[in-house]
Amino acid sequence: MKHAIFLVVLLQGPDVLAAQEIRGGCLSPVPPDTTLPAGVLRQYRQELSVEFEAYFRAVTDYIACLDAERAAAFDEARGVTERYADFLEVVTKDENK
Repeated sequence: MKHAIFLVVLLQGPDVLAAQEIRGGCLSPVPPDTTLPAGVLRQYRQELSVEFEAYFRAVTDYIACLDAERAAAFDEARGVTERYADFLEVVTKDENK
């Protein structure tokens, strides 16, 4: 099995290993910090409100990004499944000869 994996990586090149690192371009936003003392929260109420609004906009974009990544992963898996079926058909035909 190790030899088969090595052969796949060898035939497809180093891009196979790098592809995993490129995925997941969705960065989750950091929520505003509300663990500060009440006086500080009151003093910076306006700024924190702006931060919350920015967070909610960013989290909406983040969720859209995750949805797009999920759809892309399903499309890729569907294509790989089709290629695997083709592969099995070729291998099976060769074994039956």
